[in-house]
Amino acid sequence: VAVDVRIFNQGCGPFDMTDIPYSDSAIFSLAGLSLPPKVIASGGDGVISVPPLPLEVDNDRDPNTLFIGFPGPIPDFPLPVRGATDIHFNGQSLLNETRTIDLADLNGANEHTLVVRCN
Repeated sequence: VAVDVRIFNQGCGPFDMTDIPYSDSAIFSLAGLSLPPKVIASGGDGVISVPPLPLEVDNDRDPNTLFIGFPGPIPDFPLPVRGATDIHFNGQSLLNETRTIDLADLNGANEHTLVVRCN
């Protein structure tokens, strides 16, 4: 059963999901991962559906990118967050951090929020 992560863009440049490497690859769909088929403009939002697995998020190696990774052969995908002053997943800061989030162990919630805020 997929888990939805709603991405909110608050004041940042557009998040062009079609620019993500492998976004049109069959490996994402085979793994149960789907990306929004559009740009997430400032003030907008979009939903990523992911399998309920541990999710590694990394904004430490490059402050302009939030790398999102999964176990197995699924490649990390970079979410452009240039100019982000705040990044929160379910209210927890991810700015300049690397963290593993177990999507299967989040109180059974079927939707989570990722908020990226820029000046």
